[in-house]
Amino acid sequence: MFCPKCGQEIDDRSTFCNHCGTRIVSMSGQVVNTKPNNATPKTPFYKHWLFWLMILLMVATAIYSNRDTSSGPLSAGSNGGSESTPSTSTKVSITKQVLYDKNGITITATGISNATTETEIALLVENNTDKNIAVGCSDFVVNGITVDGYMHIEVAAGKKANGELSLYNDSLEIAGIKTISTVKTFDAYISDTDTYHKIEYISLSVNTSATGHPQSIDDSGVVLFSQDGIVVIAKHIYDELLGKTMVVLVKNASGQDVIVQADNVSVNGYTISVLHSDDIPNGSVRFCEFYLSDSQLEENGIETIDTITFTLKVLNADNWDTLFKTDELEVQFSD
Repeated sequence: MFCPKCGQEIDDRSTFCNHCGTRIVSMSGQVVNTKPNNATPKTPFYKHWLFWLMILLMVATAIYSNRDTSSGPLSAGSNGGSESTPSTSTKVSITKQVLYDKNGITITATGISNATTETEIALLVENNTDKNIAVGCSDFVVNGITVDGYMHIEVAAGKKANGELSLYNDSLEIAGIKTISTVKTFDAYISDTDTYHKIEYISLSVNTSATGHPQSIDDSGVVLFSQDGIVVIAKHIYDELLGKTMVVLVKNASGQDVIVQADNVSVNGYTISVLHSDDIPNGSVRFCEFYLSDSQLEENGIETIDTITFTLKVLNADNWDTLFKTDELEVQFSD
C-alpha cells in the first residue's frame, strides 16, 4: 500500500503513514485509525521520485487542459466548471516575523516567493534543544479558506535550518485566492525525528503585506446539504490529464474542527472508488475535490457524466467521533 499524501510505500495493515503522519482511510472512505503520535517523515517528499512525477503531471495538465466542463452545467443552473481559474501571481511580500519561540525552538518567516506549482514562504527554524526535530504540516488556512500544502523541515540538535511552507498553486486557484493575505497552519507539529514521537502541536500564523485585503468566496452552485453549521455546495467538474475532478464547497460554522469524508461515490449509477478525506477548521471553508479516474470511467463504459451521487461523513477532528453522516447527495449535469 502507498500513502495517498506522500506516496511512500507502507504496510497494508498500517493505520497511518510512518513517513509523513497522514491518516490512512480505506477506499470506501472509512477511517481506520486515530491520530498517531509517532508520525514524522524521515525523508522529505521532494526527494522521492513520486514528487517529481507529480510535478511533471501538473505542468502537463496546465498546458494540456483548460479545465473545461465535461458534462455541462449543474442542473440547478450554476456554473458547470468552464470558468477559468484565477491566477495566484499577485505579488505580496512579508517582513521578517517570529512565528514561534518556545522551549528552545524558534521559527521565523523570512520571505515569500511564487514558483510554477507552489507559493513558498521561507522559514528559518532554530533548534536550541538536545533533540533532533522536524516541523511539519499539510493543511493551511489562507484568507479563511483551507488549502493543500506541505511543510517538513528537519533540524539537528543545536543547529538551524532553512525550509519552506509550500502552498500548492492549483489549490489556491480552485479556491479563488489571487492575493495571499494571511496563512495559518492547521495541526502543525514539532516532533522528535529519532523516536517519531510528537513533542507538541503548534499554531503558526503569517501576515503578508496584503493583510486586511478582503477575500471573496464564490459560494454559488447547488446546495446539497445544510445541517449543524455544515453546508455542502456542488460547484463544477473539470477535466484533468488522467481523469475528471468534481469540486464541492464545504462551509464549516459548526463550532468545531471537522473532517469530511466522501463515501459511496457513484457515477451514472456505477460505483467509483474515491479516496477523499479533508480537514476543515471551524470558521473556514474548503473546496473539496473528488477525483474520478478515466480508467474507472472507461471500465464502466461512462463517456458522459449525467449524475454523481455520494454520502459524506463528518467527524470531530480532535477525537474522530462521528458527528453525523448525510443521506445520499446527488449532483445532476445537463448537456
